[in-house]
Amino acid sequence: MQGGRLDWGLKSSFQSYVTGPIAKGSYSLTSGAATVGTGSFRFHSATGTYDGDTGAFAASFSGGVHFVGHKTDAGTYQLDLTISHPTVRASGSTGTLHVDVTSKAKGTGTVTTSSQVPFASLSLGGIDMRGGGSAVVLNNLPATLTAEGAKSFAGYCTAGTELGPVDLSVALTADAELPGDGGHDGRLVRGYDRRLLRHDGFDHRRHGLGDGRGHGWPGRHGFGRTGGCAGDGGRGDGGGRGGCGVRDAQAAYGGVRLSR
Repeated sequence: MQGGRLDWGLKSSFQSYVTGPIAKGSYSLTSGAATVGTGSFRFHSATGTYDGDTGAFAASFSGGVHFVGHKTDAGTYQLDLTISHPTVRASGSTGTLHVDVTSKAKGTGTVTTSSQVPFASLSLGGIDMRGGGSAVVLNNLPATLTAEGAKSFAGYCTAGTELGPVDLSVALTADAELPGDGGHDGRLVRGYDRRLLRHDGFDHRRHGLGDGRGHGWPGRHGFGRTGGCAGDGGRGDGGGRGGCGVRDAQAAYGGVRLSR
């Protein structure tokens, strides 16, 4: 591989939760990562392998994102999570997004660092990864949090949560031209358009948010029992009144409603 990039926002509602009035936190970029578009992080410098005969694909990217929130009186943070070094491995119609994770467990504060956790399952739909070309470009790949990913996420999302979609562009030859931010140059060799999914990877025509009774910070935000995540709404321990429906696109934090 001759370089490339991966764009992924983790989950937009989680970002909103971290930086919103409940967690009152922030995120910082590490190792050359950047922000791009609305709520996506760009990881860079792809390295890896691609077999055009079998379609086996593996690409690792540099960069990371560090989230903090719920600052204590001592100046430390109850929420402290770093996601870095994403790697996409794909074969057939499925793929997996692996990441390095450093997280602080809710309640105990125990810090755990894990390398290349199989964090999210990727659906390639009907894509045939076999074939030649100068670049591999995959757009809007649906990502679903795995059980291993949920564990390393320190309880902020549950297994089965739909995460933000993944976009990646990888050059296979030195003269390959990768698509720009505003479109592509016609040299895409693989593409995927999941039109039912918005930017945050959530199918708003099929689901309403906040339909689970959650487990959250006492008196604050609830985390849905099935496919729930910080920022998705739900009736938490603080008695929040539901979350986003199909139309109102809002998140409920305890008794506070925020438009997104």
